Amino acid sequence: MACSGRVSPKSRGRKATKTSQRRNPAGSRHPAGPGRLRVPRLSAAHDAFIEPMASLTDPAQVPDAYSAEMMVSVLVGMVLQVGLDGDLLTSALLDVVDKLARGGLAHDYLGLRTLAVVGPPEISGTAARAAEGIAAAAERAGGVPAWAGQLGQVTPGACVVLADAYGETQTLLFEFAYAGGARAHQVRAVLDATWHGSVVALTIADEPGHARQLLEKQARRDGTSVREIPAPEAGRRLQAGIDAFLRHGQPPGTGQEDDAPSCSSRPASASSAAILWRPARSCSNGSCCGRSP
Repeated sequence: MACSGRVSPKSRGRKATKTSQRRNPAGSRHPAGPGRLRVPRLSAAHDAFIEPMASLTDPAQVPDAYSAEMMVSVLVGMVLQVGLDGDLLTSALLDVVDKLARGGLAHDYLGLRTLAVVGPPEISGTAARAAEGIAAAAERAGGVPAWAGQLGQVTPGACVVLADAYGETQTLLFEFAYAGGARAHQVRAVLDATWHGSVVALTIADEPGHARQLLEKQARRDGTSVREIPAPEAGRRLQAGIDAFLRHGQPPGTGQEDDAPSCSSRPASASSAAILWRPARSCSNGSCCGRSP
């Protein structure tokens, strides 16, 4: 993009540079201008990310906050699976935030609200502010469902841990529910001490009682026991495991689909890392595990 009033580098005997790359590198978090993308080569991917969000206003497909968070978690996971991380991931998702903000429809607003909850922490504040900016327009365009107010508003129940007899793995179970106990669910995480303490399995169970029974059964079989731990401690362990996974990836020799952290309710084609952000964000932003922002 040329700027008026400046002398061309070529006319002064200097080597020309690509101005657009200098001012807007792939990892930049600041767009070159209104409507401009931080990562132009991912324009089609941005559209593929945003298109499913139209269903956020369809009560048959997305009846509550839990369903919305799961759906957007899957979309974020798909971005992770194609290899975007760090500043590039942040820039790509901020481009999505910008495009949703320009839409101004009810599903755009819901997409922004949900991204603020389940997206990486680097974009949550921007997404929340963008949602506020189009709230009135979204209401005029058709209104928003009542569940929008419950996004991210999960409260913790029991947090338990099962460690194997050799100290190599530990399994964490977290119970969560929305207001009034609605949509109770449980996050199950397996941490591997032999691989940097990383999360090596991560699932959501829609039937918390059943997941706890299975853990108790495993403990009896292994000659160990399930014990409750304070919610803040459970949150710290989970966050550390997720950070280790994002830093080191999967253990050597594991399969991409069979062994990576997964979400039990995700579509078959979704990323195996789809659910990572949800517990990470929930436990770090104070909406679970008894922690404050």
